[in-house]
Amino acid sequence: MNRMICGVFGAGMCLLAGCSDGVKEQVRKHDFRTVRAAQRQAQLAAAPSPIANVADMPGWTTDFQGATAFAKENNQRTVVFVQDGNSGPSQKMKTALNASEVAKISGGAQRVTIDLQQSPELASQFQVHGPSVLIMEPSGNVTVRQDGSVNKSQLVASLQ
Repeated sequence: MNRMICGVFGAGMCLLAGCSDGVKEQVRKHDFRTVRAAQRQAQLAAAPSPIANVADMPGWTTDFQGATAFAKENNQRTVVFVQDGNSGPSQKMKTALNASEVAKISGGAQRVTIDLQQSPELASQFQVHGPSVLIMEPSGNVTVRQDGSVNKSQLVASLQ
């Protein structure tokens, strides 16, 4: 009986030693240590930064959910510009927001622009009706809210 067990054990060791690369890769693919490490890495990975897609506002995006998720995971503020189409006050605020001083100060924040006509649900969520600038903490709480026409110096003061 002992001889038989030793024989089977010896044959098994010979098979393992001479395994083809395909079998080894199959075993490695199902190795719990590798799978769990990959799962941990996926959990630790930050949300992708939203792509700036506003033609006349460099560095600004229309992806509100993506920007706020990225800001939360990277401990950044979010600057939200709510515009009401091509009205005069909205265009003035857009010019002020694109000014170099404002862009430099808000460079460490996610910058999102929302058009009231295209996203009425977000406008109702924040209860805004005209051009407004909202500054949100990484947690999503609005800390600064400026409604109506805001000039460059007011924006710089609120962003600091």
